[in-house]
Amino acid sequence: MPRSMALNYPADWLVRAKHNRKVASDEKLCDLVDKQPITSCITFIKPRKKGEQSRKIQQEVKVLRYSLPVKGKRSVPVTLVQAKEINPPKGISAYHMAATE
Repeated sequence: MPRSMALNYPADWLVRAKHNRKVASDEKLCDLVDKQPITSCITFIKPRKKGEQSRKIQQEVKVLRYSLPVKGKRSVPVTLVQAKEINPPKGISAYHMAATE
């Protein structure tokens, strides 16, 4: 049983990357997820932070089942869940991704 299920967590890892990492034979992780069909769309209000106003967020959710290669070891099968903000304000990252075994 995956650790996330045993502990009743929604994900084993939260993946945040500044770069679109190459994972295998010139494929890049975010590009692989971007090619997936939209599973769902969600809308919510992001609470206000110091120096910011609250704002409405719209995200597209995509899912990819993938085996991450691990140098010198067996690859790790993961399910990647990406929530990508639609039309984020300038300077705000559009991607949020979580992974589970």
